[in-house]
Amino acid sequence: MSVIFNLDGTEIRTPEVVNQQEELAEDVKQHVSHLRSGFDELRTYRDDELIKSDWTQVPDGPLDSTTKAAWATYREKLRDLTDEAKAPYWFAEADWPLAPGSSEINPEALMFIKHNDDPLGIATTSWVGLTTNMVQKGNLPGVDAAGIGTDIIGIGATTGLQVGDHLRNDAEFASEGSLIGIVSGITTTSVSLASTSPVDILSNINYFRSDKWYYAQDRPTLTYAVSAGSTSVVAGAGISFTITLTNQVSSQIIEWKTKEVLISKGSLEILPVGTSGIATVNITVPSVTQPDSLTFFIGDGGPGITTTVGVTTA
Repeated sequence: MSVIFNLDGTEIRTPEVVNQQEELAEDVKQHVSHLRSGFDELRTYRDDELIKSDWTQVPDGPLDSTTKAAWATYREKLRDLTDEAKAPYWFAEADWPLAPGSSEINPEALMFIKHNDDPLGIATTSWVGLTTNMVQKGNLPGVDAAGIGTDIIGIGATTGLQVGDHLRNDAEFASEGSLIGIVSGITTTSVSLASTSPVDILSNINYFRSDKWYYAQDRPTLTYAVSAGSTSVVAGAGISFTITLTNQVSSQIIEWKTKEVLISKGSLEILPVGTSGIATVNITVPSVTQPDSLTFFIGDGGPGITTTVGVTTA
């Protein structure tokens, strides 16, 4: 267990902070490498398509002026692909240029169509943030223990220490890793503090410095809700259920089934508009008086939401 001392004075306890930083930094490195490879693949695809369609623009070519202009527009869109904010891997199908006469995307280009379910940012982030924080830089050896009120600390070596560093008792010996003070001066055998120490100084001191700090960002997750059009319905009448999806970036299959009375089941596909989707299910209630419920499932029998509606007689 380690403690992160935030610049705002708050503390975060987390296991193996150093390893966490290394892992997050590696995530960023891999993401950058992934994007770099993606741009290389996108440029290769673009260049191949341009070469294949060069014949459409020759002065004595067989195409009429309208068709030739359509190919020129297509080729311009190809050139613009690498400048798109969604490049290289997260193009929507509607954003991908189709060659004149084509009704569907070239199978060779499907790898560039949105396949990473990152509703916010469309995967332009590695989901690792970078900020500044007080980062532990080292440990001071040979410290002369002292009491509260001291502003000069004797130490065995000052290598690596800088004016402005924050000194804290080692958390192993002082559970809070209490702040001793800020370094205002350094000699070969001691350091002076900007103010007197508010705590006892132990023999093990760590020094911290404001530096870059990686943190994991939360990825938005797909969620959904179901609402009934009424809390009760006359037997023989119909009732609607509205399904609302949030953080949706790809089509989702919604299934529903009843428990006992309504005797209804089915499924439908919801396509996203932006990052949300909505659909309505209409069901006719048979001539019964008992309340029943429908359970809606998302995906392959995934988590279900149950909605109960009372049934009244006419």
